[in-house]
Amino acid sequence: MKDIRYKIAYNIKKIRNKHGITQIDLADKAGLHYNYISRIENVNCNISVLILEKLAKALEVKIQDLIK
Repeated sequence: MKDIRYKIAYNIKKIRNKHGITQIDLADKAGLHYNYISRIENVNCNISVLILEKLAKALEVKIQDLIK
């Protein structure tokens, strides 16, 4: 079973694409660097709850939508 990072990465990318925004757009909205968004979506880092909250707000979803 893959760990939760894979679920989060998949959900972020899916929701981002649904909104039709790029990684750069998401990074700008969340106040993060676009390379960090790429690293998250490619499961190359661990993210904190605070970053998860920023991403949820930027994507206009609940945190639960990112981890389900």
